[in-house]
Amino acid sequence: MVESAMSTLSSSKQQAPSAEHVAEFEGFLAAAASPQLHKWSIASLQNAWAWAKYLQGACECSRNVAPRELLCAVITSPFLLTHPQRLEMLHALCDFYSDVDDPPHALASDMVQRLTTQETTEKLYSLADILTQVTPAVEVILAGRTVRLQSFLSWQSQRRSLQVAGLAQVYQQQIIGHPNPAKCFAMATNFFALEQSTPSIEKDIVAFAAELLDKTLQGIAFTQSTKVASLNCRLLHLSPWLAARLCQRQNELAPLYVSTIISALPKASGELPDDAAYLAMRAEVTTPAERLASLVYDKPELHAACDACLAAMEKTMVEKLLP
Repeated sequence: MVESAMSTLSSSKQQAPSAEHVAEFEGFLAAAASPQLHKWSIASLQNAWAWAKYLQGACECSRNVAPRELLCAVITSPFLLTHPQRLEMLHALCDFYSDVDDPPHALASDMVQRLTTQETTEKLYSLADILTQVTPAVEVILAGRTVRLQSFLSWQSQRRSLQVAGLAQVYQQQIIGHPNPAKCFAMATNFFALEQSTPSIEKDIVAFAAELLDKTLQGIAFTQSTKVASLNCRLLHLSPWLAARLCQRQNELAPLYVSTIISALPKASGELPDDAAYLAMRAEVTTPAERLASLVYDKPELHAACDACLAAMEKTMVEKLLP
């Protein structure tokens, strides 16, 4: 976007800026505040700066208006911290600040704005915490037994879930824009193939990214989901709602997930359960009942299939699953 706009800029240097020129610049500001910033190179930043300087000169306005808007948009962007060239970007930004009125004050003022934005984020987290507390639990009937669990909305509003969702969006953009998506998928698999794997934010980020991928990217979404579940006991390392959403997106994962939950239970004969699945389940604070309930909640076909599976099991095993 930035590079294509420069051809327009070069042909417009002798003209007064039009509504189209202003719209282009506003597009730069919007991109700076979004994951699109990750696609910017140093040359992209320099081109955007040249555009800001052009608008400033053509409008014969105060020295700071367009350039300061651009600098503030980039320096306060949450995506600057995760930019692959963040150090080089910061050096370039500092150079650009030297070209505005009162550079030290300008930079300090914009950094204060960033801190204010972070304070606002904390307040939003607090509101989300309240939402989590007041949202009622949901109930699911399995094999004639009632299972109560935290609602999806409540889980989604938790601070950790919100943080994971934000990081997953960044990871998602990196997958889409990566010249070698297979390398990204290999990295995703590695998160789930650690010999002594434990619950971690990395696993949730990778799984959340697979859940977030747009419908136009179903091929990537399917591959990502399959990689995540390549060792199905690793699904037990995800939160119940996240694992459920992943399995609901790719229905063929659901039977594997149910089988894994069951294999983590001590056998009626006293035989030890599957070690990997058992350790994964023990590492989580959730119960098998919560995992099954979140999987089938508001999904009639999955619910019916799960009830049929439970009906075919020994009564003692069902009691262990749904105490």
